[in-house]
Amino acid sequence: MTDTNGNIRTALTNGFGYYRFDQVEVGGVYILSVEAKQHHFENPTRTINVVDELTDVNFVALPSIVADLRVLDLSFPSHLQALRRPNRESIY
Repeated sequence: MTDTNGNIRTALTNGFGYYRFDQVEVGGVYILSVEAKQHHFENPTRTINVVDELTDVNFVALPSIVADLRVLDLSFPSHLQALRRPNRESIY
């Protein structure tokens, strides 16, 4: 969680995926981001305006097959990636 001053707070989830931030200032605007080594998320970042206690700020992981497809660059074969970008040294 990042506040408007750039202060960052972190929370770890429990085994069920629940997390909690205590002493969050009401009226503040915060950016919440989620990261996980084994999961990818459709919307990993959200901006929230805290007006009361929030209990429904959920991040849902993508099914593993969808996440695997998003990681791959299916548009261009990997062995030809070097041909995609000009070599700056050869331009001069």
